[in-house]
Amino acid sequence: MRTLFSVLSLILVPLSLLATPSESETHATLRSLNSWGTVESAAAHGITGFRLGAGITSFDVPEASQATFAQDTGYTGPEGRVLFPKLQVTKGLWYPFDLGLVYGQLQHSDISQLGGYLQWTLYEGLAQPAFALRGTYSRIQGLQSGALESGGLYAVTSWGVPFVTLFASYGAVQTRGTVPATEANTEPTSQTWWQPEASVGANLTLLPPFAVLGIEATSLLNTGNKLILQAKLSVGL
Repeated sequence: MRTLFSVLSLILVPLSLLATPSESETHATLRSLNSWGTVESAAAHGITGFRLGAGITSFDVPEASQATFAQDTGYTGPEGRVLFPKLQVTKGLWYPFDLGLVYGQLQHSDISQLGGYLQWTLYEGLAQPAFALRGTYSRIQGLQSGALESGGLYAVTSWGVPFVTLFASYGAVQTRGTVPATEANTEPTSQTWWQPEASVGANLTLLPPFAVLGIEATSLLNTGNKLILQAKLSVGL
């Protein structure tokens, strides 16, 4: 167990140092748009595991960023908190690896999202916490400023009891894209930035072992702890 924590520290501490606290509200809004919590624990699903889920991501667009957000995304929906519906598929590979895919379509706009993740469960045991490494990639299409890409690496831990599994993650994400013109930047600029993130969540088994309701809250740590909320209802094994 001590060796496991040493490996995770060697990977994540350098990433955290790269994620400097210099992000603006515009950066945070773009990252929120391209975020997607897997709403999954650190445990592996196994070769026969398969889950299909419908979820939604909710994030706030600050009043000062609403005009820029609407112009760049073509979004004509309600101002304030944006709701982004998504479909997710999770498939267990050869133990201890899992693969996940996501597709989202933002209502009241032409924005779509494609993404995926690969998870390596490093340790899990009966009545013991599980630990995993998770790599993610997601891409937003339909922005006036061009495509937006994000890739991240996370350490994940979880603990399950009958019908309930609690999980948490910490990691850093690199996002690359064109930042729209603002009062501070009069011209759109192509930028790459790092973002540290921390998440907590829970999965509740509604109909064992088939139906699971999951919730997850993600904090963008260097932008005033901006909060992204996600929920997913999934079926499968």
